Amino acid sequence: MGSCLNLHMKKILGLQPQQFASLGSQLEYWAKVKPDHPAFIYNKRVLSYQDFNKLANRYAHFFNSQGFSRGDAVALIMKNKPEFLAIVAGLSKIGVITSLINYELREEVLAYGINISEARAIILDADTQHLYKTVQDRVRLKSPGLVFLDSALPTLIASCSDANPLIIPAINSEDILAYLFTSGSKGKRKAVPLVQKRWLMVGRQVCLNGYMDERTIQYMCLPLYLNGGFTFCFAGMIASGSTMVIKESFSAQHFLPDIREAGANYFTGVGEMFRYLLAGAEAADDPSNPLETAISNGIQSELIEPFRQRFGLKHMIEMYGTTENVGSFINHQEIPGMLGSLSLNGIRQGEVIHYDPQSLEPQRDEKGRAQKCQPGESGLLVCEINELNPFLGYVKDPLATAAQVLHDLFRENDAYINTGDIMHLHEGEHLSFVDRLGDSYRWKGKTVSADSVAEVIRKFYGGIEDVAVYGVRVPGFEGRCGMAAIRILDNLVLDWKALAAHINKRMPDHARPLFFRVCSGLEKRDLKKHRQQLQSEGYNPLLVDDELFYYDPKQQTYLPMNSDIYLSIIMQEMGID
Repeated sequence: MGSCLNLHMKKILGLQPQQFASLGSQLEYWAKVKPDHPAFIYNKRVLSYQDFNKLANRYAHFFNSQGFSRGDAVALIMKNKPEFLAIVAGLSKIGVITSLINYELREEVLAYGINISEARAIILDADTQHLYKTVQDRVRLKSPGLVFLDSALPTLIASCSDANPLIIPAINSEDILAYLFTSGSKGKRKAVPLVQKRWLMVGRQVCLNGYMDERTIQYMCLPLYLNGGFTFCFAGMIASGSTMVIKESFSAQHFLPDIREAGANYFTGVGEMFRYLLAGAEAADDPSNPLETAISNGIQSELIEPFRQRFGLKHMIEMYGTTENVGSFINHQEIPGMLGSLSLNGIRQGEVIHYDPQSLEPQRDEKGRAQKCQPGESGLLVCEINELNPFLGYVKDPLATAAQVLHDLFRENDAYINTGDIMHLHEGEHLSFVDRLGDSYRWKGKTVSADSVAEVIRKFYGGIEDVAVYGVRVPGFEGRCGMAAIRILDNLVLDWKALAAHINKRMPDHARPLFFRVCSGLEKRDLKKHRQQLQSEGYNPLLVDDELFYYDPKQQTYLPMNSDIYLSIIMQEMGID
């Protein structure tokens, strides 16, 4: 085991200079040395590493024959399945970037994600092709502008070679593997280039610090378009040569039966998944399962030990990272409540610094340098951009890039990503999460752009004069749910059911505001300027004089909030998920 760990560390350090290393080359290695080892288990279907590599090669040769080459982009809107990852791997072998599009998006936000990628083609499956039809008149694909259904691709690639493609010069660690999407700490959704180097390094870190090895059978139900699923889970699988059990989505009801049937000993999930599993009826045989390790992102610290005990786990490890993929934090020491430390495997990840609570910018001394927090203090987490943690900026968005990168914090010409997250610094430089600054917030394990939600609400032509969106805490739930403060035009009555229908059509459930506040007391200025005040006042009808409304999922409309409803929410008696 020690030699394997040393190998992973050597590989991480070796990624600093450019080299001919990539997803494709690592897949080809496993296909050669362990061709029959299961790569994927999907429903009753098993694909070996040799099967996976041959399928990826056929995609590579097909798209190469269609004129796609290094630096081109293809948008992928697909549910979790082996073909998703085979397409990405195949395209990466010829240097084509896969833009991983969130299939939960709707309307203009979906079209924007496709367009910002400047994709030359789009690939859809049976579950997502109807989404594309709703926005195809707004999508601007670059030539040749091809649209493929995954049901048709097997026929198209059947005659293509399954041999490893020869690309000159070979794909290297500096090439872009994929585009991921994020709201960052503020503003609209943005596309982030993920380079091969960073993806490979994260995979090695998972093996080093997350107990993933070749005997791992990983139960993977996170969306593959998300950073956690694609970068953490998939990269860990490829680094270790292990097996991934792919599920289209998470189901608390089917979780343990699936785990037992597949013999899965590894699970990665967001905080909500662990809470749902603990909320289910307890059975005497809960600990009788093959699970050994669970990796969590955003779990409430008080749930860690109950989950470990109930399901008989050896390891519960919290992780943290940004979609910008600068800095890695893994609580491999399994200290309750921590998400990692400022150094991982002896490599510095970032710093916690003092910040101005009004401007949300770093506080600098007379020399213009940031001041580091001491243990016991809370501050802004910034992560260093360097050879191992490159950041190429947001695609076609130089202003957002400039706003996210901080320069000259500790020395001249250094560069750090502003995570927008407040961390508490503990002894030993361990970190615990405190809050998220900026406009975005996390709900149901996903980051929501407040500005994007506000833009959708603003386009409801039913009397809304102004809007500000922000996240508010709900007792017993991870992250913050959405709340919108609005001002209605004088003498108009808002049609709340029509507003709910407008929102539901244009955004996924996790982005839908659960609370509304109709502002009448504030001066008629931009509500966005009052966002911090509105956020702090929340949705308590005993404290807020304005009218408050909450979303009722059964009636699919917003209803007036009163003290009884409020109490049922904070007592966790109302299912607002």
